[in-house]
Amino acid sequence: MTDTHVDAHAHGGAHAAPKHPYHLVDPSPWPIVGAIAAGLLATGGLLYMHGGHIWWLLIIGLLGVLGTMAVWWRDVIREATFEGMHTPVVQLGLRYGMALFIASEVMFFSAFFWAFFSSALFPAEGVWPPKGIHPFDPFEFPFLNTLILLLSGTTVTWAHHSLLEGNQKGLIQGLTVTVLLGISFTCVQAYEYSHAAFSFRFDEGVAGAGGIYPSTFFMATGFHGFHVIIGTIFLAVCLWRATQGHFRPDHHFGLEAAAWYWHFVDVVWLFLFVCIYWWGMGSAVRVNTAGTRHFAPVSLAHAAFACRCPRCGEGHLFAGLLTVRPSCAACGLDLSAQDAGDGPAVFVILFLGMIVVGLAAIVEINFSPPVWLHLLLWTPLILGGAILMLRPLKAGLIALQYKHNLLQRPPSA
Repeated sequence: MTDTHVDAHAHGGAHAAPKHPYHLVDPSPWPIVGAIAAGLLATGGLLYMHGGHIWWLLIIGLLGVLGTMAVWWRDVIREATFEGMHTPVVQLGLRYGMALFIASEVMFFSAFFWAFFSSALFPAEGVWPPKGIHPFDPFEFPFLNTLILLLSGTTVTWAHHSLLEGNQKGLIQGLTVTVLLGISFTCVQAYEYSHAAFSFRFDEGVAGAGGIYPSTFFMATGFHGFHVIIGTIFLAVCLWRATQGHFRPDHHFGLEAAAWYWHFVDVVWLFLFVCIYWWGMGSAVRVNTAGTRHFAPVSLAHAAFACRCPRCGEGHLFAGLLTVRPSCAACGLDLSAQDAGDGPAVFVILFLGMIVVGLAAIVEINFSPPVWLHLLLWTPLILGGAILMLRPLKAGLIALQYKHNLLQRPPSA
């Protein structure tokens, strides 16, 4: 008798061991109940969005769909964990099904990217983003959410590998951190949406109220946010199941499916960040109806790593290696008052020093090479690293001076 069937008997299961590797599902009322609930949800949603007051039909449909999902997946968990119905052959079919589902999700998001690029590459007004649209700075909240999702991808992998090694504590800790990171992403995105300078709702004659940019932006990022919520719930259920001891190193497809889905959500966000937030920001310089030049905020990261003008983000900051130009060739910003001082050098000494000393200590402890080999290894790293780090650090400090209005010349005595 297998461990699965021992568990089944321990939990009072009445099902005998399957005599074949396939799962013949018992008759269930949930498909027809779910279809009726989905129909009520769709009908209620249409009536509500078209100005109707039958909001209670929408609520009934939503509760019906959520209830059907809960009891149906409860049955699936019981069949897999306690009744031993998910044999290796059944698990293989589930893997194929999950892979095809993710492939369909790829096509789903491809439609939104198609709409975005079709509008951005061939804008109707000849400029992208359209006039009156002030997009988000990609290196503020979007970049924070990128870090959150990338970190969550590592924590869910930590949880999975803990399970494979039989580490129950690591499994629960990894899933807990992942769920918290998913909730954090949703909160940051909600805050971002509430401070958007444009809206999904169309209002004739109002700049930023509706149009192609808000439509493509909110549809793509909004549906991704919805998928993050679903993935967070998926992982939360896996966390609960982990605390109940449902997963074993050789029988845990529910956790694998959640991890696959979460990694898919991560990858989609990377494309959203690069394409819609970063590339879709378009030109930083805009002109209003009065002919006055306005400049969208240039992110600190862009000004620093690209060594560009902190106002327009286009003009080159340096003439040579570290010599700052007197003014920006693109927007005319006066840069003659900048004074980064010794700040860049101090940061280089701190950061590069920690890296080189740490690496040298590791090499010395493990290999004990002669002094000349240390000089051969670390001298090029110190020189090259200092040159590579000085330029972006100096550009970043100049950008901070501009942000805090410190580039103006002091009044002459």
